[in-house]
Amino acid sequence: MRKLMMTIMALLLLATVAIAQPQRGGQGVRGAKGLPLAELDLSQEQKMQIKAIQQSNRAEMQTLRANSQDQRPDREAMKKIMEDTRTKIEAILTPEQKAKLATLKEERKDAWEAVDKEALKTDLKAHREELKAVVQAARAQLDPFISPEDQAAIE
Repeated sequence: MRKLMMTIMALLLLATVAIAQPQRGGQGVRGAKGLPLAELDLSQEQKMQIKAIQQSNRAEMQTLRANSQDQRPDREAMKKIMEDTRTKIEAILTPEQKAKLATLKEERKDAWEAVDKEALKTDLKAHREELKAVVQAARAQLDPFISPEDQAAIE
């Protein structure tokens, strides 16, 4: 019974932490390394080809990660896979789509340059502090249910 309670409380703690995290989108709207593909009016055939490329990319990345379980995956190899994927996707685009993509990339670059990075860092630090408070509150709720031996093992 005690283990069940500990498991439930641990899951609640993880759920609290997960909810407190900022949400990030996957590659649903964007393609390889953030290409804004949703804004390019892709044909159904292009979408299918890009999906196949992305699946291949995902498989290559998983293989790379699996081959380096005890250490971090090779960053250069990952970067090469992402570049190859981007090149393959861009090869599928029409000249008009490529021009629009170049414009969108330039707009995104300009928007990033306009971001107040110091304010962003300050906001991130504040968010981390809020997250620490949430984790500490959840931990305080869990502590009464955890035996001293289990607490020692956790720390």
